[in-house]
Amino acid sequence: MDLPAGVTRIATDRPDVYAFRVTGQLNREGMEKMAAEMNAAFDTHQGVNVLFLLEDFDLGDAAIGYGSQSMKADLRSITNVDRYAVVGGPKVAQTMIESFGRVIPVDAKTFPQEDEDAAWAFVGARPV
Repeated sequence: MDLPAGVTRIATDRPDVYAFRVTGQLNREGMEKMAAEMNAAFDTHQGVNVLFLLEDFDLGDAAIGYGSQSMKADLRSITNVDRYAVVGGPKVAQTMIESFGRVIPVDAKTFPQEDEDAAWAFVGARPV
C-alpha cells in the first residue's frame, strides 16, 4: 500500500507485523498517515512488531513531520509494540534506537542494509 510522501507499506505474511519502506522524501503528511495506520493497528492487536526499511534517510528527515497522530502513535508504541526493527539509517539513529530499547519495554534492534533478512527474522515475518 502506498502512503504519501516517502512511505510505502510492505505487506507481510502476519497480520500483526507492520513493515514500511521510508525514504528521504518523507514529509509531514507521510508521517501522519503512517502514524494513523499504526494507531489503527494498536486498536486491532494486543501487540505488534514493526519493521522500517530506511533508504536515503537521515535524522533531519524525521523532524519535519511530527504531528498529533505521530505523537499519539509514539506514546502508544511503548505498550503496544513488542519488537521494533530498523534497517539502514544513520549511525546516530541506530545509537538512539538501541539506547531506547534498553529503557522501554520494547525489544528494539537496528540492522545494516545487508542484514535485512535478519531484521525480517527478528520481527517474525516475511514480505508478501
